[in-house]
Amino acid sequence: MGSDSWNTVNANFSASTWLQNSWAKETFPTGKFENSMSFFEASGMEFMILTFGYGLSTAEYNWGVAKLAAYPNKRAIIQCHDVNFGNFKALAEQSTNVFLIVSGHYDAAEWNNTFVNKAGIVGHEIMSDYQDFKNGYLRYYTFKPAENKVFAYTYHPLDNVYRTQATSQFSWDYTMTSIKDTVIDT
Repeated sequence: MGSDSWNTVNANFSASTWLQNSWAKETFPTGKFENSMSFFEASGMEFMILTFGYGLSTAEYNWGVAKLAAYPNKRAIIQCHDVNFGNFKALAEQSTNVFLIVSGHYDAAEWNNTFVNKAGIVGHEIMSDYQDFKNGYLRYYTFKPAENKVFAYTYHPLDNVYRTQATSQFSWDYTMTSIKDTVIDT
């Protein structure tokens, strides 16, 4: 989303109203929606989502570094519009807790690359964009702590159809014991 679009969003929606949600923690710059931080818990695991608008300025990168360092025991996910327009992989690699980067932007495309963060955890950089399919596919993830695996699915809810290509349906190993046991001291 370009700066003109963000100006429209910021003029019409209150970041302070969004921050009233228990899971919403912060926006950057303060009072604007371009970038945000959210927390949630599932299966006894604490997660952090850092969401970035289009691109990644130096100030946004530094904000991300500070937030990741402030919450090293939360499993971190970076969500961005275009993983190739910004240094998101470097942001993930310098952290001890980012294990997933998700993005879109490239019509009718999907891929899964890997990176290794500072704690030695293999993370996944996943791009999925189904807008040229014109029929409502979505990507979702299932975490199975008992198996220490994450499963990715691409699904069409109206037609109850799954895409089963290797880039559409896959899994990876991810240790779901306490992140405190896997994070290194920095």
